[in-house]
Order: sequence, then structure tokens, then C-alpha cells
Amino acid sequence: MHNGQTSKTLILDLISKEDCFLTSNSFIFLAINSLYFRNATERSSTGSTRKRIGLSVLRKLKLFVPELPEQNRIVSVLETWDKAIEKLIKKIEVKNKLKKD
Repeated sequence: MHNGQTSKTLILDLISKEDCFLTSNSFIFLAINSLYFRNATERSSTGSTRKRIGLSVLRKLKLFVPELPEQNRIVSVLETWDKAIEKLIKKIEVKNKLKKD
């Protein structure tokens, strides 16, 4: 994950100025980091040693963007699951540490 500043700049570059008020930066960030979008960028990338994709190609990739209220619900659900997973990981780490002691 990049720092928030880089991510927001990238997101704003990918979305037209007319659409930027209809999208949630959090939703777009999650969407472009999804397996679907990553696979699409991988298929569209060029180079053998170091893969890269041009902004013109990146702008042509399709990204499903529902209405803003639905985007916010999706972000909320995914953030809730992320927090639950983080708590579970911490519990597992504590349990493993206790087993070692």
C-alpha cells in the first residue's frame, strides 16, 4: 500500500473531473487493489523484466462503480471485515507467543 497522498493522487488522475463527486476515494482505492483489477492491469502491462502500464491504457480499463450510497456500504462492510481479520491475526500471534513461552 502506498501512502495516502500517492493513492489519492492516482485515484484522482484515473477519474474524470465530472465523476469525481460521484465516487468515494475509499471505494476506488479498494476497487483498484482488487484481484479483478490487478489481473486486468497485469494482462494489459508490458515489459519482461519489470512490468508497467501506461496511463492511457490504465484509463481504458473497466471498473464497475455503483452509486455513491452503495460504494459507501461496500467500503463499510470491507473495513469491518478488515478490522475483524486484524483482531483475529493479533489473537493468533498472542496465542502462538504463549505457546512458545
